[in-house]
Amino acid sequence: MRIVIMTGWLRWSLGLLAFHPSPVLFAMDGGMPRSFVLGLTSSHVPIVEVRGPDDQRIAELDRISAKEGRPPAYGVVLPVGVDAITAGSWTDVPKGGRILRLIVRSANALGVELYLDGMHLPEGATLHVYDQNGQQVLGAYTAAHVRSNGRFTTAQQMGDACILELYEPPSAIGRSRLRVAELGYAFRASGSSRSGPCEVDVNCAEGADWADERDGVVRVGTRINGVLFWCTGSLVNNTALDCRPYFLTALHCGLGSTVSDLEDYKFYFNFQRPNCGSGSGAATEVMTGCHRRADSNDGGGTNGSDFLLLESLDPVPASFSPYWNGWDATGPGSSSGVSIHHPTGSEKKISTYAMNLLTTQWAAGGPYSHWYVKWTATANGHGVTEAGSSGSPLFNADSRIIGTLTGGTSCCVVDGCNLQGSGPDEPDYYGKMQYHWTSNPNDPGEAQGVVGSIGDGPHRSGWKPRSLRERRRRTQHTRVRVVPCSMHRAAHRDRSGWNAEGCFPRSVRRDGACRVAVGMDRWRPCVL
Repeated sequence: MRIVIMTGWLRWSLGLLAFHPSPVLFAMDGGMPRSFVLGLTSSHVPIVEVRGPDDQRIAELDRISAKEGRPPAYGVVLPVGVDAITAGSWTDVPKGGRILRLIVRSANALGVELYLDGMHLPEGATLHVYDQNGQQVLGAYTAAHVRSNGRFTTAQQMGDACILELYEPPSAIGRSRLRVAELGYAFRASGSSRSGPCEVDVNCAEGADWADERDGVVRVGTRINGVLFWCTGSLVNNTALDCRPYFLTALHCGLGSTVSDLEDYKFYFNFQRPNCGSGSGAATEVMTGCHRRADSNDGGGTNGSDFLLLESLDPVPASFSPYWNGWDATGPGSSSGVSIHHPTGSEKKISTYAMNLLTTQWAAGGPYSHWYVKWTATANGHGVTEAGSSGSPLFNADSRIIGTLTGGTSCCVVDGCNLQGSGPDEPDYYGKMQYHWTSNPNDPGEAQGVVGSIGDGPHRSGWKPRSLRERRRRTQHTRVRVVPCSMHRAAHRDRSGWNAEGCFPRSVRRDGACRVAVGMDRWRPCVL
């Protein structure tokens, strides 16, 4: 059976001031789809065909982006509206239960992602989503992954089709609900083949001293009025030391997003090549959905520092090995440091600077709210920034965030990146952390109320679960003691400036005490 969904031309009107494949995916919660175990083929599985945008429509969207000074989108959201329970095919499982399968396809898509609603998974039911070759597998998803409103979104998979497979155990037969509301259609590929040739993988030698900070940087997939964009963000700590999932990015990355759009934002952790210049990243460690907590209220940098602070709807899984990056809002610049980012949505890259940062404007006539930086050539390239790098953190020599990327003219090629005057030696502009909290048109107390009273810094927070063996290696020469969390926090309080340093916690005992590695500033507790 084949169901064809005809989609009309969507009217994308964003009003933005925007700027400047992994071949194998592994199951999220483990467990192979049952059709794999049973050796079932997909030759007779019903197909839902969704007509994607044609070249003319994509060109029109690009013209809108160029006119408004925005980077190109990577995809669009297309309506589907198909009840998978009735449209799919059911197969009884020999040992009890049954499985439902349905193919959703949009010809010529370079990648697809599903937006499901009206979803209910009873106890014991699981959902997998995979490509037709069975090489990219997402899941198993359970009721724990579904929002209270029945909304659920999958990570992007490469290719033009995916298969939904729902398993109902004998106790749950007939109780599931599953509707394919929309399909995300990628007409631009992401991955290292799309980023500039001068970019430097974060796992090259240039990133060796930034492995902790690397693990706090994420690829952000945003949705704005039916259009999909890539940006970059970072987990940031707060003075409560409570591991809240706050992400710092640029306001222009989300300007125009509705509350409903924010529920479909995606945060991809650890999307990076395993080696320097080789291998492919796996985009499977994904969180979906967030709330807006604070922003610069400056139109995306027109008259401010262009920041957006988001909080994900769920805690960050320990399996992602996250790191809450530190920040410094005291004001001084730095003579060296890096930015870690996802240019064009590709695997994580690192760009290096070795100059005294300068204070400058982003928009002519605007405030002096940004850092001016130029990148330097290194052993493995000349890292720059590209579309998709927006919102990425700028780190100082002390490994703290001091700015977030608004845009610029850096590019691997002179006059490249569809921008005259661009090149590897041209500047980029990062909104200042100092300006974020206190000097924008926004309510200055808003961000401070979220991340805490920044005058109480430096504080340290973080959470990076490790194997016991690795923990022993990291602490074999370190004296360890146990102290109450409140005592530890008080002992490391410095009111000399506004800053907060990222770190790892050890563990938290049931009595509330924190296990602290004394003498290693990077191993501090997270009060849970």
